[in-house]
Amino acid sequence: MYRRRLARQRASRKRIKSFFVVVIVIGTTLAIIKGVSLIPDGLVHAKKSDKRTLGSVCLDPGHGGSDTGANNQDLYERDLNLRVAERVESILENDGYKVYMTRTTNDPYLTNNDRVTFCNGKNTDILVAIHQNYFTDSATDYTTALYYNQNSRGLAASLANAEAARLGTTNNGIASFDDGELMRAKMPAALVEGFFISSDREYSLISAAGSTRLADEASGIVQGVENYFKNPNQKPTQDTVLDQADSPE
Repeated sequence: MYRRRLARQRASRKRIKSFFVVVIVIGTTLAIIKGVSLIPDGLVHAKKSDKRTLGSVCLDPGHGGSDTGANNQDLYERDLNLRVAERVESILENDGYKVYMTRTTNDPYLTNNDRVTFCNGKNTDILVAIHQNYFTDSATDYTTALYYNQNSRGLAASLANAEAARLGTTNNGIASFDDGELMRAKMPAALVEGFFISSDREYSLISAAGSTRLADEASGIVQGVENYFKNPNQKPTQDTVLDQADSPE
């Protein structure tokens, strides 16, 4: 009699155990389907797709709309600026940065106030305006970056240094420039000019079949941005006075 009772108790415990196992399996399956986390509060359960934001950047492709900027034959600065900015945006976002663009097409005409108001509204860490330079002498070609506030010197230096290294151009350093966008920016802001669109050499490099010139320019800007976030106290090769050739078109 005792043995029978013991056997019934053991069988009952097995049925209860099996019942709870089934309940747990069903509950877990439903939770997965509904996307409910069973991990207790306080434990880290980040998705694999989550990325830590390394910093935020407002990119401003210069000119746009009826304002084509400088040109050299069939090359227009408005178009080149946007093409470069799109590449910069793609790379930076892939690297973990949050990026905003003042324009994403060639249609809108934007004033400097429109641009800086947009960037200030996004409250980004930095503002990078992308331009190409122009001069009447088609042999002139170098890289430079412009700034207004002293807290922007490091950003300008970082952009000029990285861009010149990537493009293989002469690094003409940085220069202070009284620009409405740079003046009113609430964050470190710089205007980078990778090369002279008026240069015969640059025209040939950009127009060549399979050209990577604009991709290289974008890579230089990306490197300058990432170097700045690692060390905001970048030093320029020289800090010059803005001259006629440096003035953005």
